[in-house]
Amino acid sequence: MYTNAYISTVSSHLDRLLVFKQVFAEHINTCQRIVCGKCLATESTTSLYSHLLRNLARFVPFTKEVEEMAVPEEFADVHAGIVDGLQKYEDAMTHILLAMKGTQLDQREFKIGLSEQQRALDNIDFEYFDIIRYRAEA
Repeated sequence: MYTNAYISTVSSHLDRLLVFKQVFAEHINTCQRIVCGKCLATESTTSLYSHLLRNLARFVPFTKEVEEMAVPEEFADVHAGIVDGLQKYEDAMTHILLAMKGTQLDQREFKIGLSEQQRALDNIDFEYFDIIRYRAEA
């Protein structure tokens, strides 16, 4: 039963992660439109910074919640990988946020943040969740 509850909780967290991923992807797309000059008149790095900061402030407790959940022993390594990926994703989004300096965007720092974000997502990506599903079926 404990294993089933863990898998159910992790699946629920996956759903939440996908929502965060979509929200952050929209922030990144907006930032890229601003850089290219193809943004709406109301879009600016200043307002984007504020929105991204607000969503990052929601993501941090999510990461902590996943980190602190009870984990069956057979999933300890997998769970540690998920937590590591979430922390790296949080760091990457912070890096992207810090690339926004007032009305300017440090494009070099922004691109570094994007690379970090992709690596974090690759780390989290569904291989960990596939392993959990596989172990649950075994």
